[in-house]
Amino acid sequence: MGVIPFGCFLLGVFYMGVNSFCNVSSPIIKGDIEERKGEQGKDMNTCYNKIVVEDNFLEKEVFVTLRDIITHDDFKWNYQPSMVNTAEEDTNPGYFSHVIYGQNHDAPESTYWHSFEQVITKLNPIAIYHIRINLNTRMQQTYVSDFHSDTDSMIHNPEQWTTSIFYINTNNGYTEFEESGIKIESVANRMVSFPSHIKHAAAMQTDESRRIVINFNYVEASAENVPPI
Repeated sequence: MGVIPFGCFLLGVFYMGVNSFCNVSSPIIKGDIEERKGEQGKDMNTCYNKIVVEDNFLEKEVFVTLRDIITHDDFKWNYQPSMVNTAEEDTNPGYFSHVIYGQNHDAPESTYWHSFEQVITKLNPIAIYHIRINLNTRMQQTYVSDFHSDTDSMIHNPEQWTTSIFYINTNNGYTEFEESGIKIESVANRMVSFPSHIKHAAAMQTDESRRIVINFNYVEASAENVPPI
């Protein structure tokens, strides 16, 4: 599967690159988010080892509109029996998904595509590989998926691609990164971005009835050229 240049889709682009915040010497760990926010007296916008975290990524009204679309009873979901390809199905809780872009074609695949244009515009991709919404149901005990990258064995030069995870609701689940051990809490309207070759895992929640994130895999507009698939 190839990619399609994206610049022709959207105008009025705003972008802040992955390296823009890379001046923080200490890692972002689970439980440290609120403390760091309080010290700075503002929302957390920082990074560690090329892992960028941006709070309040969208304007409040824009975020609420998008959240309400995704959480509406009429929004369609498809069940996936395995979190990642390496997991055993008998121990894997599975999840629900909704593909926005590029599962089978290099084009939008969801009738809700236009509802996501503002968040995509702010990411400012020049090429998109895949956009998918994931929903996890509540677990009695925390389940952590296998470490993986979203582009394993799918594209060449994954280090030139970016993966972004956008959190739709706040819960006690989190995203963990294998090499650094960093854990990013699930906080509504938070975006975390990192090079696509960095392996990460999803930790399921035990408090809220569902955990919803949007996964973006794309080439940033700051890239010198679009890497081949």
